[in-house]
Amino acid sequence: MIKINQNGFLFLVPPNFKQEIEVQCLAYAIDALFQKFIQKCACIAIWSDSTNWTHSICDQLAVELRTPLYSQTLLLETKKEMVKKTLDWYKKLGTAKVVKEVTALAWKSTGIEEWFQTKNRQPYTFRIKTKDMSLFSAQQEILARIEDVKNVRSSLEGFQFITEQKFYIGSYAQTVEKLKILPYQPKKQEQKTSIAIGVTFACAEKLKICYQK
Repeated sequence: MIKINQNGFLFLVPPNFKQEIEVQCLAYAIDALFQKFIQKCACIAIWSDSTNWTHSICDQLAVELRTPLYSQTLLLETKKEMVKKTLDWYKKLGTAKVVKEVTALAWKSTGIEEWFQTKNRQPYTFRIKTKDMSLFSAQQEILARIEDVKNVRSSLEGFQFITEQKFYIGSYAQTVEKLKILPYQPKKQEQKTSIAIGVTFACAEKLKICYQK
């Protein structure tokens, strides 16, 4: 397969015309215009190559498509997902599904609670429930941006900020055996006394020796 953007237009010219100066100049001019055309085609194919989207590309596409609740401070993967879903959102704009999807992507840990999900609520109202406390100072901005995706009938009732606290409870079980040690009590005492009496008998014989004169 011959690729014109790599070989040039002169490659297609018959050999007997390649040496003509006019033909070479014409081929050079056509190649210059063709390279610009190839670059424009690469821009058109950007939709099929979302893996290579950068922050700058996502920001430009979001401006062109008017992506709802889009912000340049979002993560790159979030930007890509919001841009790719923009056209589908506009088909269903004003439905509760779109409002839930957009808010969940724009602000993490955020959801929508509609009026019929709890008792004693004003019909056709909804609340924004979030665990992101950083949104507390941006309530007015969020309210203005929600207007772009909700229907005219429904109204935002307010915000519900949810905080979680974790409590850790530990238990310890110990099994012991109680051993009662009483003072020593001898059952029976016996006292034995031994008296030894020694007797000595001595026998002596008196012998008198006399000298005769």
